[in-house]
Amino acid sequence: MIKKLIVLTCAAMLGISAFAQEGNGPKKGDWTLSATVGYNSYVGNNAPTVTTSEMYEIAALSTDWFENKLMVGVEGSWFFSDKWSWRLGGGLGFTNNPGYSEVTGTFDENDSEPAGNIPTYRAVADGQTFKYNVYTGVDRHIQHKNLQNLYFHVGVHAGFAYGLNQILYDEEKSMGKSIGEAFNLRGAVNAGVSYYVLPGMFLGVEVNAFQYTYNMTTIKPQAGLANLSADSHNFGFLAAPTLKIGFKF
Repeated sequence: MIKKLIVLTCAAMLGISAFAQEGNGPKKGDWTLSATVGYNSYVGNNAPTVTTSEMYEIAALSTDWFENKLMVGVEGSWFFSDKWSWRLGGGLGFTNNPGYSEVTGTFDENDSEPAGNIPTYRAVADGQTFKYNVYTGVDRHIQHKNLQNLYFHVGVHAGFAYGLNQILYDEEKSMGKSIGEAFNLRGAVNAGVSYYVLPGMFLGVEVNAFQYTYNMTTIKPQAGLANLSADSHNFGFLAAPTLKIGFKF
């Protein structure tokens, strides 16, 4: 899917270039705001739902970019000089799930008719999920010699993503609040190209030439227990291709 979008974007950039005005590129003091289509860089880890256990285990979440789904994002840049810009992007989300108490059923061991027994309805967990993702970096922009509205850029970026999920069952056999957490810390060398089709509009495509991501995944299965954690290191090359449509102010 992302490969088709990249091909279509490049074709559109070439097709529009014949009609675009000259000198539409950014200057010192300009701001840009872009909608992006790329791979999901958010992270989340569900809290364990078990109530009793003699053993818990955990594995670090995968941070391979090609295993994540596509998502739409927003980012902005400020050109603090004609050739350099500062970039900032990200987002956050919060979900609350109200809990409901257990409804105890009845069971008579001497009843020979099981159909007369009333089953127990387990409690609905009271839960909250919180996620956010933020990234920033600087980019060096290089204008094409012959196509005045075509700009290449190379940059260094850093990002952080965090996810928290906690649940609590209001029932007799509950072992207390259960928590799942995860975070990603990443850095990348980014490269891309943008074409200013109008004085206030551009199309772009970029890729992380090199990308490193550190992940920590943690659970606390029961109240009073220590955290159980696992971590991972991921290295990517030509990773996380992204398409952009942006506006310059």
